[in-house]
Amino acid sequence: MEARLAKVFVIAVSIVAVTVGIYTVGIRTIGISANDVRNSVSPFWQPWKNRASRQPVPHKKTHISPSDCKNIEFVYKNFPMKSGAKCGNLADILKRGEMVICARKERYVACCQMQTKDGYIGEDVRLATELGNALGVKIIYKMVYDTYDDVVEAIYNCEGDVGIANLSYTPTRAKKVMFSSPYVILNKAILINRLAMVGQKARNLSEILNVPAAKIAALKNTSNENFAKEIFSEAQILGEAEWETGAIKKLQQTEVVAVVDDNMLIGTLIMEQPNLLLKFLPVILKESKDPISAITNIKEYSLNLFINKFLENKYKILSIPEVLETYRDYIK
Repeated sequence: MEARLAKVFVIAVSIVAVTVGIYTVGIRTIGISANDVRNSVSPFWQPWKNRASRQPVPHKKTHISPSDCKNIEFVYKNFPMKSGAKCGNLADILKRGEMVICARKERYVACCQMQTKDGYIGEDVRLATELGNALGVKIIYKMVYDTYDDVVEAIYNCEGDVGIANLSYTPTRAKKVMFSSPYVILNKAILINRLAMVGQKARNLSEILNVPAAKIAALKNTSNENFAKEIFSEAQILGEAEWETGAIKKLQQTEVVAVVDDNMLIGTLIMEQPNLLLKFLPVILKESKDPISAITNIKEYSLNLFINKFLENKYKILSIPEVLETYRDYIK
């Protein structure tokens, strides 16, 4: 198992200075000594111009601002598709002049679906808006679903045309819906309580995390929970319903030694609360990609094919540092 961990976990540790800047500590594998985490610090966060001034380099606008969303309507109550509508059918979408997006009901999903005083922004909203513009149809953005799997079920049951909700691929979900090409590519990441490494005689991080006594938290019923169970098979994996009030709170109170999620969510948390770096060590698993895709009904191929070609030829996919920089003014 340790050999597999050493192969999979080629990592870089993203560390935010207590002020604002973010840096990386290069580590070859998870099998390295935990003490070596302190060595070889190099700049990671881009596009910071320099560490002294912390002035960001001006970047070309890539996100959709609320003022750009003229052809999108956000709704908060569930409703059936129009009578006779063929969910996920491209020709039918063009005929009725609208496309229904199924999304989670949360008003703040960092960098994906964030409510501002003027409307919504985020990568989920940007994709929906640009798809609507490309097709020349109105977007009905239905924010009524509690969980990721609820969105999957909605598309499976023809409650909308496309599901856009920061969705990761899982074999179980793929039995019910089709996944598009990714519009965001995340990496799996771990947030480790530094106290867990104090006084440890372990030779590497796997000897700290992948042992029967270790308790590791992940959001319940997500691909991250499945990932944690697969990689840390000897540890106790706790499924949490909430992020900050569940998984992170338990990490702060040392009820768990680590939390598993993705580099965007963990990066956002550190930007919101940089002082957490005094307690936590963020580790990005560079070889563990987590593609985020739109989903469509499994019986209709035309829309999925259009989305894939659109993403390939017309859509700018941002790296996670670019995403965090783009929306940094909107992060809580």
